[in-house]
Amino acid sequence: MAITSSETAYGSDPDPSTTKAVGEPVKPGDQSKVPEEVRGKSPAEMAQRWEKELTAAKRELSKFHGTGKKLVSRYLDERDGAADDTAEAKFNLFWSNIEVLKASLYAKPPDVDVSNSYKDSEDDVSRVAGNILQRMLNHDIEDGDESTYPDITKQAVGDYLVVGLGQVWYRYEVETRENETEAVTDPQTGVTLAEPIKYEAIVGEDAPADYVYWEDFWWSPARVWQDVRWVARRVYMNREELIARFGPKIGKVIPVTKSKSGGVQNDPWEKAGVFEIWDKTTQCAYWHVLGFDLICDYKPDPLKLRGFFPCPPPMIANAATSKYMPRGDYLLAQDQYQQIDELTTRLKYLTLCSNTKNYAGLEPTSFRSKPGKTDFVMTQNMRTSVNAIARLKIWGRSANPCLITTSKRPPWPI
Repeated sequence: MAITSSETAYGSDPDPSTTKAVGEPVKPGDQSKVPEEVRGKSPAEMAQRWEKELTAAKRELSKFHGTGKKLVSRYLDERDGAADDTAEAKFNLFWSNIEVLKASLYAKPPDVDVSNSYKDSEDDVSRVAGNILQRMLNHDIEDGDESTYPDITKQAVGDYLVVGLGQVWYRYEVETRENETEAVTDPQTGVTLAEPIKYEAIVGEDAPADYVYWEDFWWSPARVWQDVRWVARRVYMNREELIARFGPKIGKVIPVTKSKSGGVQNDPWEKAGVFEIWDKTTQCAYWHVLGFDLICDYKPDPLKLRGFFPCPPPMIANAATSKYMPRGDYLLAQDQYQQIDELTTRLKYLTLCSNTKNYAGLEPTSFRSKPGKTDFVMTQNMRTSVNAIARLKIWGRSANPCLITTSKRPPWPI
């Protein structure tokens, strides 16, 4: 039986070390371990609270999401008729910078180093334990392993460089099996000293990493990360997935749509954007769909982590202490990028005009003095164009290094 951090229903206990006997039914709505702040509240009341929270966060993040879409379009150079001679020319130095920075910021998985803090050469126990841990951790993040860490990290670094926000999300998966201890008997008298006890044994554990698209990671409005009260990620699920996750009673009534504003474009299936919310104030995790009048699910502190959140602080670019909001590096150098584009456009038009047949009143044949030979006659207009092209190229060579230098900056570690 595989159990993840998001597969149990209302009031269920994800802790395998629970004192409840194996097989004891969990009553619907059991709130024995729910914090006092939310105990007794109905799913409808909790849904109202998260409608307000998510709506406020949506307003806070709307400007960043709009700007991020433009930055992605700029990075991919999505233009109609870009190959047309009459279109403006662009030198996509932004794409070039990002590709160079990707390789420099994350080229391969890191090497884990576990060593004795006090460097005691006689402490063989800690030294051997450190070697064991180091080999286990390095095996988990190697490319040849089934770990998703390398690919997930590359995608998060790419988002950070383009839009200014990169994030990963960790899950805990455990596979359990029901075992039973042997009865303890007195070898002399044959009297049973201890009856067999059934228990749930862990046979496999994993902590996979999930990539979170920059538009699907939300948080409570705050000035700095320490003040963030909750974080959330949005996962799009179709009807079958909703029923499998939340049961038929909830899964069949959650509204699903073919929304064009989020999710995968041109997806043939109707889906619902389910927010997985981890609230530090109540020490609970909630699952909610915007516009739905019931909370889909909630659990008290599912993973019992030291910082509660199942994700690290995001890689965020240019965040000030006045507002915890990313601002892409492109925006800080957009004037320089626009100058490069303007220079490239001028070079294109001047090069087209320098062609002799583009000058009014001149025919290409007038430049031929003898059969098989061509005498190039440079007019005053052509000389001006050629000089301008030479000066623009010099200007471009001096502007490019400055622009590349201003965009080199490492991200926050994850």
